[in-house]
Amino acid sequence: MINAGDAGYTTITKEFNNMISGMKPDIWFVGGDNAYDDNLNTCFYTWDWYLGDIEKIFSEIGYMFPIVWAVGNHDVGLNELPGINITKSLAGPPYLTYFP
Repeated sequence: MINAGDAGYTTITKEFNNMISGMKPDIWFVGGDNAYDDNLNTCFYTWDWYLGDIEKIFSEIGYMFPIVWAVGNHDVGLNELPGINITKSLAGPPYLTYFP
């Protein structure tokens, strides 16, 4: 079982994902702040990169396992100051596009 969060698309996340492949988990709990797109429509590609790396984990270990996602403040457009919205989007956060 993996329990982690605050990932983003960084070098450290890539190293962590390589470590996950070696662990061959049965389930992964993600505590939010996944791709750090901050609800910026121009940053949608961070989700593509982040989820692409997770697909690589599945490919390397030869099976898929469930991932339980929590919604973090950076997933819905809030910065480190509670209640301060960075962006407004009529379509809602890109997080909801990937996980309706």
